[in-house]
Amino acid sequence: MKEIKQLRIDVNIIKKNMADIDSILTDEEESRHEESLNELERGETFSLEDVERERAKNA
Repeated sequence: MKEIKQLRIDVNIIKKNMADIDSILTDEEESRHEESLNELERGETFSLEDVERERAKNA
């Protein structure tokens, strides 16, 4: 019975310390994210409002 209790404790410790797989970026995702930040800094991005405004003009 002690072994089972210890295993439960160990499993809970592992659960608490596991990284969320959705919060880890691949090398490609990291690169794309960095490029997006650079585009934002250079003013090469546009907002959703800009897109919606442009669509409304062309409708």
